[in-house]
Amino acid sequence: DALFEGLRRGVKSAERELVALFWPRIGRTLMHVLGSSSEIDDLTQEVFIRVFARLDRVRDAASLRPFVTSTTVFVARETLRRRARKRWLVFTAPAELPEIELPHATPEARRAVEVFYRVLAKLPLDERMAFSLRYVEGMELTEVAWATEVSLSTVKRKLKAAEARFAKLASERPELAELLAEGTAWQALSN
Repeated sequence: DALFEGLRRGVKSAERELVALFWPRIGRTLMHVLGSSSEIDDLTQEVFIRVFARLDRVRDAASLRPFVTSTTVFVARETLRRRARKRWLVFTAPAELPEIELPHATPEARRAVEVFYRVLAKLPLDERMAFSLRYVEGMELTEVAWATEVSLSTVKRKLKAAEARFAKLASERPELAELLAEGTAWQALSN
């Protein structure tokens, strides 16, 4: 409540506290949705620019976290759309994904994560967002609905479609076949 009131009054220390509190979460969410670390810092700053510009829309302290999350999801969605438009406009194959930082992972695990994000990139945008937020970021269904600004039943439909599409695409990839057989592909890769 004190943080929220400080933000409403424009207190600089409250703004710094908000950044310190949410920077890691925003970065992690962006990384999980986008599967790339090359633009995470810039996109995190973009999220904060939008959050500070629209703080007047937040009615109470309890709405602050969901507001920051939905702003993060909106920036991630815009980034995915921009990437898709760029690929379409230049008529080239999708760029190689930047190497994902996994300092203690085996080469097989790194390859599986790379393939996981390649498969994830083939999902329709709304399905990818719901799938990433639910299974990679670990959000509850109600949080996913709030963050994506759709109803709970819509999230459930999108997740069901995303799960089926992901399972089909991933089953064609030997790097993910064993994890899929165990029923743990996205949960194992997101840890």
